[in-house]
Amino acid sequence: GMEKIGLLLDKEGVGFFCVSDINEGIALRKFGIKKPILLLESTLVFDAQKIVDYQLVPTICTLGLAASLNAYAQKKKKRIDVHVKVDTGMGRLGVWHEEAFDFIKKVNTFKSLRIMGIFTHFPAADTDRSFTRKQLQCLYDLVKRLDRSGLIIPHIHAANSMGLAGYPTHIVNLARPGLM
Repeated sequence: GMEKIGLLLDKEGVGFFCVSDINEGIALRKFGIKKPILLLESTLVFDAQKIVDYQLVPTICTLGLAASLNAYAQKKKKRIDVHVKVDTGMGRLGVWHEEAFDFIKKVNTFKSLRIMGIFTHFPAADTDRSFTRKQLQCLYDLVKRLDRSGLIIPHIHAANSMGLAGYPTHIVNLARPGLM
């Protein structure tokens, strides 16, 4: 049902799409979706060409992927939007929050990449409020530090379904409702 739902959401004015992987992103492009499509899972270096060619928005958490995307985008004379995944405690994917500031500053030096978002994921928003609040604080501290350094990143997101319903915040400006 991805084609029907994607086209309906597009028609209804959804401004941004998120998918799990590159194949889903390519499928939405082939269905005619022109709006930004974020790949939530990290992709591999060899996917850089497809990401640029299909104008997808990759999640990056390695300098190797950033360099590969930058090189191919430069070759094609394109600029590609990226989001950086920050690990605030889940331990699955992303740049560890204590290293994220330096990582983001390095990625920002790549001329063909534009950091349009940073995000984390709340794995226990429905079961561990204390842990989730700590995650939110880590993200907030990072955003504040980036802002003070002059690097304003437009899209900040962490809010899955439970995060959206249970953790109001003034820094998160995109939501990723799934189960809801």
